[in-house]
Amino acid sequence: MEPTEPAATEPVETEPATTEPGATEPADGGTETTLDVELTEFVVDLALDTVNAGTVTFNVTNNGTIPHNFKVIKTDLAEDALPVIEDEFIVDEEQVDVVASSADLEVGQAEELTVELEAGSYVLICNIATHYEAGTRTAFTVE
Repeated sequence: MEPTEPAATEPVETEPATTEPGATEPADGGTETTLDVELTEFVVDLALDTVNAGTVTFNVTNNGTIPHNFKVIKTDLAEDALPVIEDEFIVDEEQVDVVASSADLEVGQAEELTVELEAGSYVLICNIATHYEAGTRTAFTVE
């Protein structure tokens, strides 16, 4: 029997993606998104600043040279307008809605945070003394 050539295939048209990169559509119709977050001096760096409402997993890594932490705050305030305890140089967590929080991460340490996020505006920060005011923060939107 002679070997046969593989059958040629026609190009297949595909539908455009309905979720952002890194997101999957679970069976219940909600959205699951995984985001890598890098904390350095004094930056919160992530690939996407907008995701769909649903389950969001933040893979947080401290790639800086000093300890950092990571907090997800639901707020309509601008990223640089959160209430600060002046003599402690940190955001006053009693005056904001902290929906997820990591431990303090040493250099090179990582933590995974999974949280259900509703549509709205959020600010992602490091709340170690002086870090928020130095710029370790970013706006984040859930649609």
